[in-house]
Amino acid sequence: RADRAIVWAAVCTDGFALQYAAPELRADRDFVLWAIKQSFGRALRYVSDDLARDREFVLSAIQQSAGALQFALPMHRNNLEFMLSAIRINAMALQDSFSPATLPPLS
Repeated sequence: RADRAIVWAAVCTDGFALQYAAPELRADRDFVLWAIKQSFGRALRYVSDDLARDREFVLSAIQQSAGALQFALPMHRNNLEFMLSAIRINAMALQDSFSPATLPPLS
């Protein structure tokens, strides 16, 4: 769990392996961004709390993979300025920013 080389090899195979990494690896910005890219954004759910709350880090994750937006904390997803920044950084994030349940009904 703490051996960087072993966890790196596991993450190369499956970005979800980040969930089993030691806390210090889950807090390593570069390591985690690479895992996010490998997992199409899904590894964002396994990063350290500090990274998950870090606006700039989460935007970097979205730049790596638009899919990361769906795993961003509500504090980010509910912030209009954040969402506009995310879409500017990676327009593909737009497809993950709305779900049919959040759209108003058609008249």
